[in-house]
Amino acid sequence: MKFWIKTVFYLAGKLGRLVDTIDKEMAELSLCMVSDTFTIFDSMLKLEDKKRRLCNFKVIRDLMRAGLELQEKEIVRRHVIRGQTFGEIASDMDISKSKVNRIFLEAVKKCEAVAISLTYTEERFEKEYADIPLVFGTYKKAARKGRFSR
Repeated sequence: MKFWIKTVFYLAGKLGRLVDTIDKEMAELSLCMVSDTFTIFDSMLKLEDKKRRLCNFKVIRDLMRAGLELQEKEIVRRHVIRGQTFGEIASDMDISKSKVNRIFLEAVKKCEAVAISLTYTEERFEKEYADIPLVFGTYKKAARKGRFSR
């Protein structure tokens, strides 16, 4: 579950642009005169479903973030989004590396509790987001490396 949580935080800022792209695709489809109506309608439904799932992904992140204390948010932001190591964060924040690690793990546990309260498990995340390349590719990268590169 830790890698899904990292993925949620890492992608939250990028999802707005992706949703805008989906809106543009839908607008272009609605103006298409060469495809049959059923094909256009089917494509628009698929895009609308993808858009809904991406919006849900961002809401999950907002709910997870709301449950974190300021220091936890900062450590998660630095580690997940900026790609800093726990040693770099500890040096910048003038606390021990082990304390940074402990705070990060506590934040992950809180985020897991939020995900579970929303009935999200690893299996549900994978089922709902495996067909969205940006999301699933980011998840696989996190799982493979343990953290995102800068």
